[in-house]
Amino acid sequence: MKFSVGVDIENTERFPNNDAGSSDRFLDKVFTDAELEYCFNKEKPSQHLAGRFAAKEAGFKALEQIESVNRVHITQIEVIQTGGYGPPEITGPGMNSINSSLSISHTTDKAIAFVMMFEQDGEYNAR
Repeated sequence: MKFSVGVDIENTERFPNNDAGSSDRFLDKVFTDAELEYCFNKEKPSQHLAGRFAAKEAGFKALEQIESVNRVHITQIEVIQTGGYGPPEITGPGMNSINSSLSISHTTDKAIAFVMMFEQDGEYNAR
């Protein structure tokens, strides 16, 4: 079994704290509607937007190390919440055969995400 990892840290100041900012071109380009809805339903949307963006960047970095996955754009990576308070998951094109683990954490001014991906079927080849 081989692993790939990605990590990213973001300033929360880059992201709006109210949904008036949801019409922002950057947000609309990078986040899915579900991601924006999730973040803007939180008390401090900027922290959650920064965390989701860090997760997308970390996921992109981990995917870049996997030879069997075609190149993806960060906008194709989605961070989903599959339950109330469960851990978030990361999805994207070509990830059906990839197991992943995502951790997101934030403070008032920083958000960090760590992604670990692996394949067990022997098709994983590091770049």
